[in-house]
Amino acid sequence: MPAIWRVVLAEGDYRRILPHHLHAALCSLLGETDEHHAQRKDWACGPVAGDGHYVFLSIRTLSDQRAEQLFQRARVGTSVVLGSHETMIVRVPELVSSATWSELATPTSTMHWDVDFLSPTAISVGRRFSPMITPTALIGSLSRRWESATDAWLPRFTQEEAAKVWVAALRGRTVIERIPHGRRGMADKVIPGFVGQMTLRTDDRMVAAATDCLLRFAQFSGVGVGVNHGYGTVMVKPAPAGPFMCDTPGRLVRHRKPVFA
Repeated sequence: MPAIWRVVLAEGDYRRILPHHLHAALCSLLGETDEHHAQRKDWACGPVAGDGHYVFLSIRTLSDQRAEQLFQRARVGTSVVLGSHETMIVRVPELVSSATWSELATPTSTMHWDVDFLSPTAISVGRRFSPMITPTALIGSLSRRWESATDAWLPRFTQEEAAKVWVAALRGRTVIERIPHGRRGMADKVIPGFVGQMTLRTDDRMVAAATDCLLRFAQFSGVGVGVNHGYGTVMVKPAPAGPFMCDTPGRLVRHRKPVFA
């Protein structure tokens, strides 16, 4: 069952914790030291946060087995190494939210969504990375991640049908991130990631059903590359009526209220 957990660490400067420090620490914490360079993992993490007293880790597990490993290893007093800084866990993992695969595979009636990209998000384009998160690339990436995580049924649609989802509004910026390769002599990964908000819409109810399932799943799985380094963290909610909305086929209705104030 996909779930989001919060792990609280003793005080420290969370702003000095780099993405590769976070990745290495969580691989160790989740018992994945032998799979450190694996491309597919059944967990993801959000960006590190803090309040001056504690450091907060956001860990997303996609399986009950991985959640059990987290509870077994993330005990109070457990040492966590983040780069050159060593700290410890001060609370047992706290459940923030969860959903069964059946719940995620049950679409709502929503046909338009606001997707908040909370940490830099990029997709692979060949051997390069791009902050241009197109709907077809987003849907394709999430579909593959769903299939690698579960056998649960998911509404299916073709690439042509996925193209019926469009970006209705966009606000954000590009943030350049660098991930050390981890192997001597190999070049670092330079990732230009998108941070901001994107409004997605479709007029096709069948396409909306599958898209809705995948976007709600994205809140647990992350989006794009580097989700195990804290990248690609998103939050999704139904979008309000935008400046243009199709209420009947072939008819555009203008709304005065802008998507973004």
